[in-house]
Amino acid sequence: MPCRGNLFLARMPRPRSCRVLGCFALGACALVDCGDSGSSSLAASVSRPPLTVRRSGSVRVVTISHGTKLSVSVKRRVYPRDALVRAYFSMRNVSPHTLSVNSGNGVEVVTGQRRVVFPPALSTPGPTGGGLSVAYLRPGKRIGGSQLVILRAGYIIEAVSVGGNVRLGVPGVGVVTPALHLTLTAPDRPTFVLKTSPQVLADLQFARGFRGGRIEFTQFYQCGEPPHELQVGSSLYGSWTIASSLRFRPGCAHPVRWQLIAGAIDHSVVTLNYSK
Repeated sequence: MPCRGNLFLARMPRPRSCRVLGCFALGACALVDCGDSGSSSLAASVSRPPLTVRRSGSVRVVTISHGTKLSVSVKRRVYPRDALVRAYFSMRNVSPHTLSVNSGNGVEVVTGQRRVVFPPALSTPGPTGGGLSVAYLRPGKRIGGSQLVILRAGYIIEAVSVGGNVRLGVPGVGVVTPALHLTLTAPDRPTFVLKTSPQVLADLQFARGFRGGRIEFTQFYQCGEPPHELQVGSSLYGSWTIASSLRFRPGCAHPVRWQLIAGAIDHSVVTLNYSK
């Protein structure tokens, strides 16, 4: 990821695994326009040092740069490794000018050396779907939303591109938050029990003491061989779906390949990799 200081070049579409907050959506996903009281007279070129904020038990990092106030937060500091967590992001225009905003990759999980380890959710190549999210943010206005991420490392950042338009090929100036440092404990991942006859399926099992919670999953599967193959799934961000049971099936009885990730919110996920 080309990153220097607070510079970030948006390069990928907005993920579909997100939830919008506020008034009305703009673009493909996760951008909303909300009235924020008052506006600032800060020029778009003014930058301020990053801030770390704790509110209502959550942890958050904030940066003010290029006329924007950008933040990302999660609800607590400590999680098990590989936990499926909902991260919240927000950006406010604190300049006197209307700004064009592209969400880029949105929330990313990185190592201490800033190597991105999420996204992708799945390693299997496949259709990614999604679309570009470009919004025009008036002075004093704010956009925000949330996104599911897998904590494969202990740092979270939020990045956007300001002042350009990726649809027209016009580059913007990247703004990225400082890394939000989380403490990761031992994973509490469940397990998959795979069955291949009379059809392929997987049962999700949790260890004793698990009190339950909403289960989310994302998957990719390939049915048949080229040129008559069918590939379904999202390999970039993962199209997260609420599970209706603890039994999972691909879209065909005997897939050539099947990759499945599932887990409860705020708990470790488990990954299944199957090939015929």
